[in-house]
Amino acid sequence: MVKSNVEAPRARESQEKFERLFMGNPEASVHMDSSFHVLDVNPRFEELFGYSLDEIKGKHINDVVAPKDKMEEAETLDKKAKKGYFYHNTVRKRKDGSLVPVSISGAPVVVEGRRLEHVAVYNDISQLKRTEKELEESKRHFQALFNALVDPVVIVDGKGRFLEVTDRVEEITGFKKEELLGKNFLRTKIVTAKSKAILIKNLAKRMIGMHMAPYEVEVLTRDGRRLPYEINARKIEYKGKSADLVAFRDVSERKRTTEKLKVLNEKLGVVSKLTRHDVRNKLSAITNNVYLVKQMLAGNHKALKYLGDIESVVQQVESISDFARTYEKLGIEELTSMDVEKTLREVVVQFLNLKDIKVVNDCKGLTVLADSLLRQLFHNLVDNSLKHGEEVSQIRVHYERTEKGQTRLIYEDDGVGIPDMEKEKIFDEGYGKITGYGLSLVRKICEVYGWAIRETGEHGKGAQFTVTIPRKDEAQKMTNELH
Repeated sequence: MVKSNVEAPRARESQEKFERLFMGNPEASVHMDSSFHVLDVNPRFEELFGYSLDEIKGKHINDVVAPKDKMEEAETLDKKAKKGYFYHNTVRKRKDGSLVPVSISGAPVVVEGRRLEHVAVYNDISQLKRTEKELEESKRHFQALFNALVDPVVIVDGKGRFLEVTDRVEEITGFKKEELLGKNFLRTKIVTAKSKAILIKNLAKRMIGMHMAPYEVEVLTRDGRRLPYEINARKIEYKGKSADLVAFRDVSERKRTTEKLKVLNEKLGVVSKLTRHDVRNKLSAITNNVYLVKQMLAGNHKALKYLGDIESVVQQVESISDFARTYEKLGIEELTSMDVEKTLREVVVQFLNLKDIKVVNDCKGLTVLADSLLRQLFHNLVDNSLKHGEEVSQIRVHYERTEKGQTRLIYEDDGVGIPDMEKEKIFDEGYGKITGYGLSLVRKICEVYGWAIRETGEHGKGAQFTVTIPRKDEAQKMTNELH
């Protein structure tokens, strides 16, 4: 049958188009007859396998590139190719004998409705295989490091499902990994009901981006034991999705130590209280006897001087006892929001000898994180003005805000002030004309609060104490670290 004048150009055009696509294919391609003998190869095929067309034309493609141990596989692929399109990942052999991982895709070439020829394309997947191997190695390394963690660690998604669990979790709780992976922690028995409520609330906060400080939960073991753990979570990306990496720190030893310290502090507190009470009784007896002796020796000035020295020592011992009682309270109470204006007002009314001194309280609206020792702080500052200011007519307490959001609380009097060389020494224990514990205690209270205090007055114009108070969030963080 002779083709028409129209069909012949179309056939040539199709043939030319096929040849352009075949030769220009960026992947290695081979054109074969119906029995899979090589008719043509493109440049990329020659580059990938090292053969020129002259070397392999007319040869069966399997004899050219199929390794001996892949012959059976290659024959199976030939059968699939006769039926239609196929795709398969495998390895093939180069001219130099080296193997190359490839993905093979093939399809028959239909001519006039008949499958007379075949085309196969070899895509070099060496880089893909290297990447897969590296990913697999990274996964193994991650899993090894993950399971080597001393503390139990889990990864949970936004719905609270366990995505990963370390071996340590299984060792401590007795729950197998397969019992946990893929399940929502609410559906497991690994934490108490109360802890589940805490976890739900904090997980929700974390998933909307809120920072969560470490917090405690109770972990349940398979045999019903309750273990105290502190949770610390960090947001991570796991397999392309947002998740939480949650580490559990055993705090049982810390809680036992805390309980022991609490009991010990209670015992020491009782002993200290009884000791101070007993000492005060003895001091009271000494004071009373000194008074009686002074009445008997009213005209003996030398004896009165010695008795005055005894009274002075008794006062110092009482001051030291007061200092010890206050010092024991440092860091015991939880810090709360305190009204500075109100606290200062409560302190001022305790001083009966302030009637000739004007006290200006400009602290309205100021609240700070503190405890009951804030009263002691102001008490010691006022007491310091009365004892060392000499001619004090006014005490003023006010505050100002800084650009960094800090607060400066300023206490000042109009007395004689403090010499420059003594501005730091006055905060040392034992330094001073009387007991030397008043301002030392003030600084220690400030340190517990996370504050800083300096003497900023001008000698001859009065004392001035500037207390720098950080923002409330910073103060809370510092005091937590101190505790």
